[in-house]
This record gives sequence, C-alpha cells and structure tokens, in this order.
Amino acid sequence: RQLGDSERLAAFAAFSRLPQDQRDALLAMGVSAGCTIVGDTKRVVSRFLQDFPHFRPAVDWELFARVVGVVSDRGTRLPSGERAVYFRSDQAAHSCAPNAVIETLGADGLREVRVIAHEGISENEDITLSFVPEEVLWQPP
Repeated sequence: RQLGDSERLAAFAAFSRLPQDQRDALLAMGVSAGCTIVGDTKRVVSRFLQDFPHFRPAVDWELFARVVGVVSDRGTRLPSGERAVYFRSDQAAHSCAPNAVIETLGADGLREVRVIAHEGISENEDITLSFVPEEVLWQPP
C-alpha cells in the first residue's frame, strides 16, 4: 500500500534527520523491479507544484520521490500503523511461496526483528518473504 500525503511528508522528514551514511544506505536499497511508486509520486508532486509553484524551491522533490518510493516499497508496516525500514530484512524479495518469515518481538519499547528460514537457504539464494500477512497465505482459496 502506498503512503498517504501525511505519511509521505513524515517519511521524508524522518529521512532528513538521519545521519548521511544512513541516508545513503536507505537510498541504496532502491525499489523492487517493476515498482511504480517513484514515478507515481513524481506525477503527484508535479500536479501539486502546478497548483502551488511557490513550494518548488522548498524541497528537493526528486529526492522526496526516491525516499517515498523506498519507504513505501521496502518499509514494513508495524501493528501500530507506523512504518519502519529494516536495512537487512526489507531488502528481501517478495514471494507468494516465501522461504522465510519475519518475526517482530518487542518488550519495553525495544523491537527486535528476526528473519527465520522455513528450511535451509543455500549460499547466494535470495531470501524471500511474503508482504501479505502469514495467516492470509494459509487461508483456503
């Protein structure tokens, strides 16, 4: 699901506060092949700037579109509705028949994310995850 307007702005604001090495790492994640979110965001921004041209110099809109694309495509929606980007697990490819699952644990506000393989994963084999909740995958058709 793509981010709403306020979520896009919040993602970009959070990105802007990161140290440069973390910004570079997030942008290096890129988006999945075939993902249209960056292009879609650029089109929305273009329409916005037609109506409000005085906002053109306020933000690096190209960078804004890239950040929104990565956070939308690679980010994980937490049960609270917030979105987080985990630099390791969110680089995994999507599959309807994944070879691993993500387990999110939390106590006292501390979160730990584990990627757990169903079976052994060979060296150089992609780790695949489902972006659909596991309970949905196991429902009968």
